[in-house]
Amino acid sequence: MKKKFVTNEDARKQAILHRLANNKPSKWNLERAIWRAGELKIREATPLLIKLIYTGEPLRDYCIAWALGWCGDNDAVPRLTDLYQNPSTPEFVQRIAFEALLKLSDAETQAALQTTQIELLPPELRNLASSTSVEAFEEFAAARPSYLFAFLDKIYQIDNKFLRPAILQILRTAPFQPNYFRPLRHIFKIAEYRRDAEVFAILAYRFEREIGQFNNDLTDLLWNEVTGKYHSSGKRVYTEELQHPEPILAYSNQTQEYLRRRVWRTLKKLGEQGDRDYTKMATAILIQYSDADEPPLRRSKFDKWDKYTRTVNRFWDRYADYLTFNHILYTNSQRYIYYSNGWCRRKSYESGEIEPKMREEAFPELWEQNPEALLQLLLESECLPVHYFAVKALRVHQSFCDRLDINTIVQLVNKPYETTAGFGFELALRSYNPTSPDRDLTLILANRFLQVVSEEKYQWVTDERHQIFLKNSGLIATLATSPDTQIRSVTCKFISSYILSETTAKLLFERLLAELLSLPETEPDLAKDIADTLVVNFTPQLLQLELNVILGLLAHPTLEIQELGALIVIQNHKNNLTPQLSSLYDLVQLIAIQRYGELHNTKLISQERHLILQIAVSPILEIRNAIKPIIRRLVKAYPEFNLQLALDFIEILLNPENHEGVHCYLVTVLQEDLQEWMTDLYKETAVRLLTANSSAAQEIGGLMLGANYQIWTSELTTDEILILANHQVYSIREAAQQMFLQNLERNRRSSQEMLAYVDLLDSQWSDSREFAHKVLTAKFHLEEFTPKILASICDRKDEDARKLGRDLLTRYIPEIRRLSLDNSAFATQILSEFVEILLTSRKHEGWLSYLVRLLWENLAEWMAGVNKQTALKLLQSQSLAGQELGGLLLSANSQAWTSEFTTSEIVSLANHDILSVRVAARQMFLQILERVRSRSGSFAASHGSAAVPGLSHSQEMLTAVRLLDAERVDSWDFAFRIFTQELKVEDLTPKALVCICDSTNKDARTLGKDLIARYFHKVRHLATDNPTVNLQIASDFIKALLAPEKHEGVYSYIVHLLKEELDGWMTSINRETVINLLAAKSSVIQELGGLLLTANFQDFSREFSTCEIVKLANHEIVSVRKAALQMFSQVLERVRSHSEEMLAAVKMLESKWEDSREFAFKIFTTKFSAREFTPQVLVSICDSVREDVRRLGRDLLTRNFQTANREDYLLKFSEHPSADMQRYVTNFLEKYVINQPQHLRELTPYFITVLSAVNRGRVAKQRIFHFLESEAQKTEEAARIVAEIMTRHSGTMAIGDKAKAIQIMLKINKKYPYLSLPIEVKPVSRVRS
Repeated sequence: MKKKFVTNEDARKQAILHRLANNKPSKWNLERAIWRAGELKIREATPLLIKLIYTGEPLRDYCIAWALGWCGDNDAVPRLTDLYQNPSTPEFVQRIAFEALLKLSDAETQAALQTTQIELLPPELRNLASSTSVEAFEEFAAARPSYLFAFLDKIYQIDNKFLRPAILQILRTAPFQPNYFRPLRHIFKIAEYRRDAEVFAILAYRFEREIGQFNNDLTDLLWNEVTGKYHSSGKRVYTEELQHPEPILAYSNQTQEYLRRRVWRTLKKLGEQGDRDYTKMATAILIQYSDADEPPLRRSKFDKWDKYTRTVNRFWDRYADYLTFNHILYTNSQRYIYYSNGWCRRKSYESGEIEPKMREEAFPELWEQNPEALLQLLLESECLPVHYFAVKALRVHQSFCDRLDINTIVQLVNKPYETTAGFGFELALRSYNPTSPDRDLTLILANRFLQVVSEEKYQWVTDERHQIFLKNSGLIATLATSPDTQIRSVTCKFISSYILSETTAKLLFERLLAELLSLPETEPDLAKDIADTLVVNFTPQLLQLELNVILGLLAHPTLEIQELGALIVIQNHKNNLTPQLSSLYDLVQLIAIQRYGELHNTKLISQERHLILQIAVSPILEIRNAIKPIIRRLVKAYPEFNLQLALDFIEILLNPENHEGVHCYLVTVLQEDLQEWMTDLYKETAVRLLTANSSAAQEIGGLMLGANYQIWTSELTTDEILILANHQVYSIREAAQQMFLQNLERNRRSSQEMLAYVDLLDSQWSDSREFAHKVLTAKFHLEEFTPKILASICDRKDEDARKLGRDLLTRYIPEIRRLSLDNSAFATQILSEFVEILLTSRKHEGWLSYLVRLLWENLAEWMAGVNKQTALKLLQSQSLAGQELGGLLLSANSQAWTSEFTTSEIVSLANHDILSVRVAARQMFLQILERVRSRSGSFAASHGSAAVPGLSHSQEMLTAVRLLDAERVDSWDFAFRIFTQELKVEDLTPKALVCICDSTNKDARTLGKDLIARYFHKVRHLATDNPTVNLQIASDFIKALLAPEKHEGVYSYIVHLLKEELDGWMTSINRETVINLLAAKSSVIQELGGLLLTANFQDFSREFSTCEIVKLANHEIVSVRKAALQMFSQVLERVRSHSEEMLAAVKMLESKWEDSREFAFKIFTTKFSAREFTPQVLVSICDSVREDVRRLGRDLLTRNFQTANREDYLLKFSEHPSADMQRYVTNFLEKYVINQPQHLRELTPYFITVLSAVNRGRVAKQRIFHFLESEAQKTEEAARIVAEIMTRHSGTMAIGDKAKAIQIMLKINKKYPYLSLPIEVKPVSRVRS
C-alpha cells in the first residue's frame, strides 16, 4: 500500500520563498526551488525570482523564465523582455522567455510578439508565415521539409491559424532522425509548457510508437592483459557523436523511455494538483490511439529464484506496452499491475471477460468535473478500451446526458462499438418525445429496432433497456407509421406478438389514429397499412369511436381511409351499437360508388344530383368534405356538370346560410373542385353576388369579376373600380386591379383619373397598395405626372408610398430642368406649382425638405422670376421646407430685393431657424453694409479732423449688433467677421459697443471687450487734434451705460476704460448727467457718478441745493458721499446764512452711514456758532430718532441756551416722546416754570405723558411729582391744575405712583378742601375691642 504524505501548504510555500530569498549554498538546489515555485504558482515568489535573473548559469535563467510564466505578473514582463531580447542570452533560454511572455501578455501583446518571431524567419518563410493561405505553406513544407525543419520550432512559436495545420501534419510524419528530432523535442517542451493538448498528444503518441534508434548505454570495451578479458571502460560509445553540433544519431532507446515517462509525469502532476488541464491533455492523448494500434495478446515466461527455482508466467493484454495510455485508463484497476516493461494482467482475471462496472481510471474526480471531455472521447475515439472507459464514466453524469441534443445522440447510436451504441440507444429512448418526434432520432431507433428483431428473434425484450421500448407508445407508433414498408410490417407483427399494457395500448391506438387522419392524399399505401394495423389489433377500440372521429375518417380525401370509416359505420349498424349512425348510409353509398364509379357516373348525374346537393349543405363539415373527391371525379369526366352544379351552389350562396360554414365550403368547392364555369355566367349574376350579405358570395362575385374583367371594364367608372379595389374581399380587389390596367389609357389622359391610382396607395390592403405602386412606377411616364400628383403621392400616410413619391421626385425634377432649357416659362410654371404645394398644409412634411433640395439643385436659375411676396409667404409658412425654399428664393434675388428690406428685417432673417434664409440674409447684409457704416460727417467737417468714432448712424448700427446674439454657429461666425473685418472700429457707436459687451452671447461679450479696447485706443490718438472728442465719447458711453446691465462686470470694464483711457472729460460733465448716473440701478454706474461729483464738486456745490447735497451724503456709494461732503464744505457760508439751509443740514446728522454722521457731528460742533443754532435748529436736532443725535442736541442746547426762547424749548421738548428728552425737560421746570401757573397749564400734556409711562422714566416722574407737589401748595390756581392732572391719571397709575399721587391730593385737600378730588377723607376713629 502506498504511503500517504500530509504536507502543510503554507509551510511548503514559506520554505520555498525562504530558499529563494537566501542565495547561499544549500543542500536544496536553488534551481529546483525556482522550478517548484512555478509548479505551485506562488505569486509571492515573483519579486524574488526577478532578482535572481543573471545571477547564475543559463540553466538558472531558464528555470526562472519557466517559473515566471506560471506565477509571474506584469512586473515580470520587462525583465522577461530583456532576457528574451538580450543577444547574449542562450537560445534555449530565449525560447522559454518568449513562451513566458506569451503567458503573461494580453492578446494584443501576444500578436506583437508573434510578429517579431515572423521577422526572424528567412524572407521566403516570412512571406508564407505572413500570408493567409494554408495551402501555400503546406505545399512549401512538402517540397522542402529539411529546409523548413531548421526553423520549425520558431514557426510553432508563431502558431497562427494558417500555419498550424501544416505544423500538425509535419509533427505526425517527421522522422526521428538527426536534424529533425531536435526541433521536435523543442516543440514538445513548448507544447508541454503551453498545455497545447493537440501537439503534446501527437508527440506523446509517437514516443510510444517510435522505437529508439540506438542504445546509448553501450560502453567501450578494453582488453585486460592480466585477466585476459574485455571489460567496460565506463565511457559511452556515442557520447562524442551526440555532442557534435550536427550528430548523425538521434532518439536513443533511453531518450524514448525518458520521454514516455515524462509524458505521464506531466499528466500526473496536473492530476495531483487538481488541474482541469489534466482531462484536456489526457483526452487528446487517448484520441490518438485506435484499434489499429492494438498488438496481439502475448505471454512471457522466466525463471525466478526464491529459495528454489520456479517458473513465472505473465500475461500481457493488448495495449500493454503503452505506458501513458494504461496509466490514464487503469491506474486504479484491479485487473492490471504495472511492471517496468508494461502493464500485466493479474492471475485472477482472464482476457475476454465482461468489462467490470467499477471505475478504473486515474483521477476520476477530474473526469467527473469535465463530462464534455468524456463525450468528446465517445465521438472521436476509434479505440474500444477508450469507449469502455468513457461510457462507464459518463453514466455518472445523468443531468449532463439529459441535456445532449439529438444530433449527438444519433452520433453515439451510430458508433461501431456496442457499448457506445447501446449507451446511445438508452439516451435515445429517454430523449424520444412522441408529441414532436425528431426524424433522425426516430430513424435511428427504427433501424436499431429492425436490427435487434432480425438478429435476436424478439428475445431482446428480456433486456432491461428494451423494456423501456415496450412502454414507449410514441416510439412504437412512429415505427408503425414509418415510410419504410418493412418497418411497418415488422411493427404490426410485433404489436400482435406481445401483450401491451392497457395504458400503452390506449396511447398507441390514439397515436395511430391521429397519424392516419393527418396523412395527405398522396400516401395511399401508408394509409392502407395503418388502417390494416388498426383493424387487426384494435377492432374493439374502432367500434367505440365517437361520431366526430368517424366523420373525420369519412371526410378524408384518401379512399383507403374513407373505406375504414365506412367499415366502422357498417359494423356499428350491424351490431346496433350506435343507431344514430344509420343516417350516414347515404355517404357510405357514395363512397362505394366512388370505388366503382366507372360504372355509375351517368347515373350519378342524371338521378342522384339531389343527393350531392343535400350532402353539400349538411351541417356536418366532415360529411360535406367527403363528397369533394367525388365532385372532382365527375367534373373531370363530364365538363357540362361544372356549370350546372355551379349555378346550384350560387343559388345556395344567395340565400341565408342554414348551417355555419356551408357558404365557405361552397366557395372552396367552386374555386378548387369545379373548373371553367365563371366565363359562362352573366354580369348580373356577379352583381347579385357582390351585393349579397354573405362574404362568401362576395368572394365568388370577385372571382367572376376577375374572370370577365376584359368584357365588363368599360361598363364601370374609375371611382367604381376604385371602390372595388378597396373591397374587403381579396378576389374583388384582384379583379378591380385588372380593370385598372384595362383602363390605363383612359386614366393616362386625365390627371384626375391618375389620382385614383394615388388614392389606392392609402388602401388598407397591402395588395392594393403594391398594385398602385407598381402601376405608377412601371406604367406611367415621368412627363405624365404633375406637381399636384407627385405631392399627393408624397403626402400619403403609407411610408412606402411616400418613398415612391421621393423616388419619382428624384427623376421628375431633373427632367423638368431638361425640358426647360428651351422654355423658361415652363420651369417658372412648375416652380410656382411647387410653391403653392409648399404653402398648403401637409400631413407629412418629411418629403418637403427633399423637394426643396431638388428644386434648388435643378431649378435655381429660374428662381429669380419669383416675386418677393411669394418668398415672404414661404418664410411665414408653417412648413420648415417652405421656409427653406423662401430662403433659397431670397438668395436667388438678394441683389434685387435688398433695397426693399430694412436693416432690422435683414438682421431678423440672419437669425432665422432655416439655414438658407440665414445665408440669403447674410448676402443682403453685405450689400447694406455701407448703409450701416455711413457717417454724417458734420463733426469732422466742423473741426477739420479725421473721422471721429461714434458718429455713425446709431440706430442702424444697433440693429446690426443684434447679429451677435445669434445662437447658431454659422450666424455667429458671420457676425464676428462683420465686426472684426468688414466694419472698422471707428464705424461703431459707443452705444453699439456697450450693447456688444453686454450681449447675451458669451463670445460676443468677449469680442465687445476687444472692440471697445481698440476703440479707446483709436480715440486717444484723435483726442490730440480734437480736445472735445473725449467729452463727446464719454457722454455717449454714459448715455449707453444708463440702460440696465445684463451681465455683471461689463459696465465696470467700460467705466475702467473711461477713467483710464480718456483724459480731461470728467470736469466737463453737466449736472443732469451726474444725476442720471446716480439714479441708475447699477452700483458701478453710481460709482462713476460719485467720481464725477468729486471731479466737479466745486462747480456742482453751487448748482446743488443743500437738501440735494444732504441726500447725496446719505448715498450708499462711498465716492458719492465723499463728494457730497466736499460740496457741503463749500456751501457752509450759504448754510449759515439761511435757517432753512441749516434745518436741511440737520438731516445729515441722521445719516445711516457713519462717515457722513461723523462729518456732520464735526461740522455742527466746530463750524457753527450760537447765532446759527436757532430754537428751530436745536429742537430739530433734539427731535432726532437717534439717541446720539439727541445727546448732541442737548449739549448744543446747554451751550447755546437763550433765555428768551425758554418757553419754546420747554413746549417743544415737552412734546418729545423719548424718555431722555422728557427727563432733560425736568431740569428746566424749577428754573423757568416755577410760580407761573400759565406755563404749568401749557405743560399739562407733558406731565400726563411722563406720568403715564409704564415701568420707565422713574427719575423724570420723581422730579415731576416733586415739582407739582411744591407748586400745588403755592396758589389755588396751581393747585387746581395739579388736582386735574392727579385726578386724570390716578386710576391708571402703578401702585407706587398712585401712592405718591394720593399723597399730593391729600395735601391739596388739606389746604384747599373745596377743590374737587377723586378721594374721600374720613376721620379716623378708634374702635376698642
